Amino acid sequence: MVCIWAGDGIVVKGQAYGISSIRVDGNDALAIYNAVRNARQIAINEQRPILIEAMTYRVSHHSTSDDSTKYRSTDEIEHWKTMHSPVTRFLKWLERKGWWSDSEEAKLHVEAKKEVKQAIDEAEREEMPPLGDMFTDVYDELPSNLMEQEISLRETIQRHPNDFPKNMPI
Repeated sequence: MVCIWAGDGIVVKGQAYGISSIRVDGNDALAIYNAVRNARQIAINEQRPILIEAMTYRVSHHSTSDDSTKYRSTDEIEHWKTMHSPVTRFLKWLERKGWWSDSEEAKLHVEAKKEVKQAIDEAEREEMPPLGDMFTDVYDELPSNLMEQEISLRETIQRHPNDFPKNMPI
């Protein structure tokens, strides 16, 4: 899919205002790293702004009300996910360097699942904070929209008690 828009991206806008600007492949983690490192040096050493435009591909929908498969194929989306994903590209680079392998990847997944399960088990053993803390931990005076949300949540819990943890302090 070729994206067409009016203009030539953001880089030209920065240049038009006299701001040094870099366009970089936003799906290339190393290119992003280098662009940010170079921009940082310019900002620090020369005390001037620099704009980075990271060109990328949006694999998800714009929002929950958008179905992007109406204007692009699922094959295209899957192709970008599997072939152009920043994670996949970086992993392949590590493998080419001999710094990573499929066996290390498999081992990492097993270890990560184990750590996540341990963290979940540990968190579930903790006493739950009172429900009201979810609403009162930020504001001194609760805004009306949060008051409404709290009332709505408490009503929902009362209507559907089996859908919520039994040990949840209300």
